[in-house]
Amino acid sequence: MDFSWHMMARYHRTLLGLLLLLLGSSAAVLMVKGIPLGIDFTGGTSLTVRIEANAPSQKITQDIAQYLTGEGFVAVEVRPHGDGRFEILWRSAPQLAEGESAGANVRSRLEQHLGTAVDIERLAEVGPMLGTELRAKALWAVAAVFLIILGYLAFAFRAIADPVSSWWYGIAALVALVHDVAIPVAVVALAAHAFGTAMDLLFVTAMLAIVGYSVNDTIVVFDRLRELLLELGDKAAKVPFAEVVDQALRASLMRSINTSLTTAVALAALVGWGAESTRWFAVTLFVGVVAGTISSLLFAPAILVEVAQRKQATAPHKA
Repeated sequence: MDFSWHMMARYHRTLLGLLLLLLGSSAAVLMVKGIPLGIDFTGGTSLTVRIEANAPSQKITQDIAQYLTGEGFVAVEVRPHGDGRFEILWRSAPQLAEGESAGANVRSRLEQHLGTAVDIERLAEVGPMLGTELRAKALWAVAAVFLIILGYLAFAFRAIADPVSSWWYGIAALVALVHDVAIPVAVVALAAHAFGTAMDLLFVTAMLAIVGYSVNDTIVVFDRLRELLLELGDKAAKVPFAEVVDQALRASLMRSINTSLTTAVALAALVGWGAESTRWFAVTLFVGVVAGTISSLLFAPAILVEVAQRKQATAPHKA
């Protein structure tokens, strides 16, 4: 068995430092910029309209957002859906005249501002209570996924409790998943202030997809590590754990990179040429896939190596 590759043996603490830096940077972004929640979570109004105009949809999107904001609408977001259709979302609006609907009010304003016909296709309102309920359910869904993953990995790797307890495989995977979720959330938080995006239920769907994709990559590496440890048997105690981890990484590296690369290329195509309504969904997945690949190949194994070395350092030495 070849143990000539020494990534984890030499650099696992450098990788852990990089992990802490990325997590700290993401936390700082969220503290400064905040989490931009859409009306799915805060409550508000969604209006889908069709506009007969020859201008590019991006220009119309920016024009409508700026105009309605100037008219007193709060937290305006405009999403183009192609074929002249736009979804306009806002958290609160100026006081309506008696008997006037929100849709008719916005249509009248837009027709006057744009100088063209505006047709209403759909009007929906999300109350504050429903928004709070959706936010709570989204958090519970993510928390439940994390706990299930922790329990599954602890059970699946119970046969190799030495030199690292099977629970640490689950904990390492969860720390990697926190990284994989934090990075896209921070990116979207920055994009929210630059492009007016917000986190909605589609974003939560992207997060859950990222979690599933990333943990699959991590399990591939851990499973290869389990095979090597079982193959070594009693000899495993004589081989540094970091070197066994390096061998597992070497065996699964190209498989993980090739899978992630093909997925990233497909997502990049969606970002560049896909529908505008799903562009930020694709951006979120793209960032998550890249972050997940890095954490699965580098950060999660580095945690196991650090735990193993600390355990060895504190273990009583045999005379």
